[in-house]
Amino acid sequence: MKNKYKVLFVTTLSTVMAAIDSTIIYLALPFIGRDLHGSISELTWLLVSYIISSTIILIPGIKITARIGRRLSYIYGFLLFSLSSLGITVSPYIILSIILRFIEGLGAGILSITDIPVILDAFDDNKSTAIGINSISWGIGTIAGPLIGGYLSSIDWRLIFLINVPIGIIAIPFAYRYIPSVRSMENPDSYSIIAAAMMIPLIVGITFINKYFIIAGIILIIPALIIYRRHPFISRKLLNLRIFLLGLSIFFEAFAFFAVIYILSLYFEADLGYNPIYASLLIIWYPVSSLIFNPVGGYISDYIKKPYLIMGIGALAESLPIIFIGRFMFYIPEMLFISGAGGSIYWPPSTTALADSYSDARTDASSLLFIIRNTSLLLSISLIPLFIFFYSGIDISLGNLFILNERLNIYNSVSYFLIFIGVVNMLSIIPLIILRKQNF
Repeated sequence: MKNKYKVLFVTTLSTVMAAIDSTIIYLALPFIGRDLHGSISELTWLLVSYIISSTIILIPGIKITARIGRRLSYIYGFLLFSLSSLGITVSPYIILSIILRFIEGLGAGILSITDIPVILDAFDDNKSTAIGINSISWGIGTIAGPLIGGYLSSIDWRLIFLINVPIGIIAIPFAYRYIPSVRSMENPDSYSIIAAAMMIPLIVGITFINKYFIIAGIILIIPALIIYRRHPFISRKLLNLRIFLLGLSIFFEAFAFFAVIYILSLYFEADLGYNPIYASLLIIWYPVSSLIFNPVGGYISDYIKKPYLIMGIGALAESLPIIFIGRFMFYIPEMLFISGAGGSIYWPPSTTALADSYSDARTDASSLLFIIRNTSLLLSISLIPLFIFFYSGIDISLGNLFILNERLNIYNSVSYFLIFIGVVNMLSIIPLIILRKQNF
């Protein structure tokens, strides 16, 4: 493709914006809690509402993107993301901020649908390398996120959302010029939107261990499956044992990244009393490692044609340092660096293996990848309040918790949670062993 590097640049802009937003908020959470009287549960909602909406939109977004084209999808995604970010900066209530964060996630989800298919279509060769290079932008964004978040939170936490606006202003004209308007003549499938909406109660129920939402979600699975049978919103080519095992491995592996950053941010600021700038300097080694090793993972995957072996080594290198931190709670920056390297080696081959499984179903495969990853993130982040409640005895529903307490004793919660996350992360190796034995 003639403009493949310009396309890579445009997709990089969306990745940078999403990456910054994914990590910049963590160090600001105690400040948001104090200013808006938000409880730990509500602050967790501020995180997961974004992930829920960015996951839900992936299913109908496939059909919408096929109809309106990738160029317009990019533009609408940037508009939603930027305008909702602007709204959060002026929001006086935690509930309104959660709603706007939900809308922000819709924009992020629309952008994520298109990123990988555009890159794979643009690059005939060296696909994993291109994804690895694009992942550098994720590393840069996740590095910039804690640093910018730590600095801006000490001034005014609202500024962390305001910085998304100029990125969107820059990205929209570039998307209009360089993203090809690939579209399908099929009409957007409204049934996929209905089916996606039916899955919200189940996701919320599992996320917050709410039996009423779980029951409602299970009941709604039946009509959702009927709709899928008549109007499939994910290609049936992707419904096979190989994709299932890949997805299972990705699900377990994705448990770690954001949950580790979230729990350590709370520990450094709410327990140890570190200022946000110093806390960011401790956490930053996780994304710094991603920046360094993402291209390495892509390069290794392109030239050593053993993706499952590479993924297994990466998963092991990511999980063991997390368990070490949970057990001993020292050498945290060093262990985060090693863990980040492992995750970065895992992701390029896993992304290519799933998203490039079928050339005529790349958008569906890309959406499936993000659905799996985001569902994993939802569950891992949402378990944090439960660990804090059970292992530290703190009432996570108190809205004035961050106002009345200068320090929260959550050491035990952090320790047990990190060990748990590391073990779950290590489970990602089991499906890879099966895949190698079955010669998939």
